Amino acid sequence: MGHWWQKAGDPVLAAVIENGLARDPALICEAHALRLAADRARGHGERIDVRISRLFGNNGAEEAEARHLAALYRYADHRAARAAEIATAYIEARRLQEVLFIRENLQAQYADNAEIAGFRREAGLVSGIDTGLADSFLGLGASGLQLFRTRLEEARSTLSRLTSIEEARVLELLGNQGRVPDIAIDAGGLEEIDLAERPDLLALHYRLSAKVIGKGGSPLSAHVDKQADGPPGDSSREQERALYRDAWAKAHTDVERARSAANAAAARQVDLSKSMVIARRTAEDARLAYRNGTETFATLFVAEAALLAVEEGHVAARAELAVATIQSWRDRGGGWSAADLGADMPKSAAGEVIACE
Repeated sequence: MGHWWQKAGDPVLAAVIENGLARDPALICEAHALRLAADRARGHGERIDVRISRLFGNNGAEEAEARHLAALYRYADHRAARAAEIATAYIEARRLQEVLFIRENLQAQYADNAEIAGFRREAGLVSGIDTGLADSFLGLGASGLQLFRTRLEEARSTLSRLTSIEEARVLELLGNQGRVPDIAIDAGGLEEIDLAERPDLLALHYRLSAKVIGKGGSPLSAHVDKQADGPPGDSSREQERALYRDAWAKAHTDVERARSAANAAAARQVDLSKSMVIARRTAEDARLAYRNGTETFATLFVAEAALLAVEEGHVAARAELAVATIQSWRDRGGGWSAADLGADMPKSAAGEVIACE
């Protein structure tokens, strides 16, 4: 599955994730520590006493190798988790942008409605209730706009923090208008669940193998079976295998949960797409009817409110589907590649190596 964001069809999403992974201080320090450990292990392995001990079946090298692999896969899991976190923050920023755009357009319509209500009152066709409702709707809309602008600023700030990209640059990347990307699960690709590439499970496998080797046993099988092949009477291997089986069971639950969330969001999106067509037509009819004097402003008020709710709900459903898809890719082991485990140590945004303890 690899770096799923490179295939998601959104170049801005790919750019912010790549930047975030390259500049994350914790990942930089973790990569540095792994590289130092590998260098020390190589130096240790070249010592003559170590090479001689291997001739007599010393399993210390196998244990050390298993521990190092566990650390490498933990690092891969941390990268995958950070990528999903950045992507989720990006989706939220896009959701707020799209909702803000909808509300700004409707606010202009509310102003037009209020102007018409004013004209009709001056003509003696309606009472002051119409203009009062129109003014209330305008004020409510303005308040909502300000709230969403504030939330969008906060979302951009969060994205800046997660990616180490300056807020001005984040604003430039996102632009003034945005739309939730149409990221959706390939349902056919989820029929078979294969967790062999989940880095957290790989890390656990090698960590437990190192513990078993250290107790005189042989490495754990890559398969989660129930047969113990450790020393007679030694229950430690079965305990380690039970822990491993529990982790696999939880991983399957994670995948199923993400799939259910995606299916629910997709179904809601379809329903709201249909409702949105009806809501838009109803709002247009209500506006025309009010202009012609065949409907009250209360009818227009309800139609406009319903349209806003449906359009915001549709955006939310698309955002939920995108996030559920990202989580599904993450749960099935996406977000890392073997190349990540041997990359050169990244640099900070200023070009300086980050100081690590």
